[in-house]
Parts: sequence; C-alpha cells; structure tokens
Amino acid sequence: IFTLGPGFGQKPQVDCDSPLAADHSPAPDGVGVNFTLHSAPSPHGPWVSTTLSPIGWNASWTLQNPGNWNPAPVFLGDGSIRVMAHTDWGPWAGETILEAPSWKGPYTVRGGDEIDHCDYCEEDPFMWQDRRGNWHVLYHRMYDPYGPLDPAWGQARQRPAGSPVPKGWAGGHAFSRDGFVWSSWARCYNTSVALTNGTIIEHQRRERPKLLFDGEGRPTHLFNGAFDANGSPVTFTIVAPIKTGRSARAQGSR
Repeated sequence: IFTLGPGFGQKPQVDCDSPLAADHSPAPDGVGVNFTLHSAPSPHGPWVSTTLSPIGWNASWTLQNPGNWNPAPVFLGDGSIRVMAHTDWGPWAGETILEAPSWKGPYTVRGGDEIDHCDYCEEDPFMWQDRRGNWHVLYHRMYDPYGPLDPAWGQARQRPAGSPVPKGWAGGHAFSRDGFVWSSWARCYNTSVALTNGTIIEHQRRERPKLLFDGEGRPTHLFNGAFDANGSPVTFTIVAPIKTGRSARAQGSR
C-alpha cells in the first residue's frame, strides 16, 4: 500500500461527519519528501511500514501539502516499478516519473516536472499500461466547468474563481508510448453519473480516479471519491461501469 505522504498522522483524528477546512498554504522551500509503504505477506497481515525518500527529488517541488506526493505506482513484469508522482512546482500542478528495481526501492526520479504543463489544473493521477504496452493516466481535472474549454484553462497564477471546484469536467486522460513523453491532458469524464433507471446524478466533486481491470487487462469500472451536489461535506465512493468498444457494439446489436 502506497500512502499519499509520510503515512503517519500529525494531527488529532477528526470526526468524519464534521466540516473540514483544508490547509493549502505553500510548504517551506526545500521541504523533503518521505513516503511510507505498508507491506504484508497476505491481505490479512501482519503489515509492516517502511519510510523511504526519493533520490533526485527537486528541492523546488515544494508540495502545497507537505509530503503529499500523490503516487500512482505501476508494477512491471520484471518486478521493477514505475511511479507517477505529484510535484506541485505550481499549485495543483506538476507530475514526474520515478523508477525502482522493486517496490522496496530505491526510488529515483527519471524525469522533469512538466508532464502536465498547467497550473491549478490537476491532481490524483492513476497510471497504467495497456495490453499493447502503451501508457495512460487518469487524473482529477480541476476548475474546468461545462461548456467550451476556456483558452486560459491551466494558465492561472492564482486560484481561479468558482472555488470550491465547479461541477463540470472532473476527469482527464493522457497517454504515452514510453511512459516519459506524454500527450496533452484532455477531458475524459464529468461530475454527472447516469443510473440504470435513466436518472442523472450530478456531483459537486468527483476525484481520485481508480480503475478495475478484467483478466485481459481491459478497464471495466471507474472508482471515484465524490461530494454530493448539495454542498454536504460528506464524501463517498462511486463506481461506474465503463462502456468499452466491445460492450458498446454489443448493446448496439440488441
């Protein structure tokens, strides 16, 4: 299990039913990044925590939430691992690639921090490699409401109006042949979810994408953390089936 940051809470546990105020103030320059892995011989444990520090982490990647490197690990066939990690060279911006010979490390930075080329635009990457060997990433796309894309999207140097993040395009996608040089980050899914009875449910926020794959490596379901649309601070997980090319053709033939 990869944690977002050091893996050890530094504040008292809070009541999940009470409103929370997030602190997004900048971290001190040169803050170090440590992350914690939890490992066990089986899901039942016993679990052991190990804290590691990436090699080659740029001191300018200060992280708006200290230690919150938002990792997206992918295990490769030879036992090595590749991780996309959040750098925050700008607010809610920046991703880099790290590699390690095994999950135990050491983790070394293998790229710069210009993968996404934007500010106030993204977080929560989920990276995977498809059956053809191509690389993909989903991410929480931010401050991109419904309608035509604002030409200035991703170029803000201060927090955009409309906070909290407006309803609209909450998911983005990028792809790569080698996992180092990436495409532009395009709209992928929004904050609305269609139910089987035809009802459309609109969410205030839809974050932290994760995918479930079938035995052949095809994505079948999308998981997100979400806020409901009435402004409640209560969060929950939603799961939506993915209409693949195969399933879409099957439905069209019925």
